[in-house]
Amino acid sequence: MHITIKPPGDCETNELSEFVKAVMQGGEVAPVGLDRRVSQAHVLAFAREGQDLCGVAALKSPRGGYRKSIFTKTGATIPAIEYPLELGWLFVAPGNRGNGISQSLVGSVLAHAGSKSVFATTRTDNAAMRTVLLKSGFIRHGQDYESNRGTHKLTLFLHQKTQ
Repeated sequence: MHITIKPPGDCETNELSEFVKAVMQGGEVAPVGLDRRVSQAHVLAFAREGQDLCGVAALKSPRGGYRKSIFTKTGATIPAIEYPLELGWLFVAPGNRGNGISQSLVGSVLAHAGSKSVFATTRTDNAAMRTVLLKSGFIRHGQDYESNRGTHKLTLFLHQKTQ
């Protein structure tokens, strides 16, 4: 498996389409505006086995209002402004799960955060993702909160910037 990381502006049109298609397969993301949000990400990661796309992830550059909303819903004791990047859009194709691809994708994108702190959210019932985040140095923070997509709850995780 090989992981490629690049800013969206350095991606070919077909790569961006592939990325969005993979994210949509996960069924966790609203499709409206996804193309635009992907094009504004900090970096995108592509895990491939030969030419086959096995998984994707990103460091997103979310707007301040969105970040503040998440941190407020959780009762976070740390200001949202201290976490300018969000780990997200992590998806591994079903046939490739259980092979450590998620962990590799997370580690690869975090290496591109530089000195910036990163946050992530995941469903409370997504044990695999929670494990990946904890193994990657994220810590759970605040209270779980209701998702505005479905009837599940989400948990906030924080990853401190490196010095």
